[in-house]
Amino acid sequence: MNAVKEYLTSAVFAICAAGICGMLSFDEKLGKYVRFTVSLCVLAAILLPLRPTLVYLKDMSYDINELENIIDDKLGEYSGKVSSSLTEHSLEILKSAIKERLRADLGIPEHECELLMELKEDASVVEKITVILYGYSVWKDPDEIKSYMYSLVECECEVALG
Repeated sequence: MNAVKEYLTSAVFAICAAGICGMLSFDEKLGKYVRFTVSLCVLAAILLPLRPTLVYLKDMSYDINELENIIDDKLGEYSGKVSSSLTEHSLEILKSAIKERLRADLGIPEHECELLMELKEDASVVEKITVILYGYSVWKDPDEIKSYMYSLVECECEVALG
């Protein structure tokens, strides 16, 4: 606050000094040059204290660019974590939906089967599903389960006994 007071005081003083110099110049030819010189001095008096502020703003722009880079890095990191979480959650939903379909269409209870899914490298498509059977479901026809799974999700399927 004190710096603002000093700035305004110096600006007002420069303007008053310019007014006094303008009144003291009696000659019209000389008066134009005096007014021009005094106007430049007033302009310098007003702009010179702003120099540290402008330097600070320039340095701050570098800090903002650095901050944007940090934010972009963190955003990419969190985006990967969110994508991974969504993939895991989507797999769990897909597994429960397939188990429900196996129960409804082939009579395999959900507690008597387990599904293992292998994803492609980009984690966008299921490449292979392994159905592990337990209990009385081990007597189900593996070829029927494989063909049913292929018609359901169109990927390679294996049936294993647990």
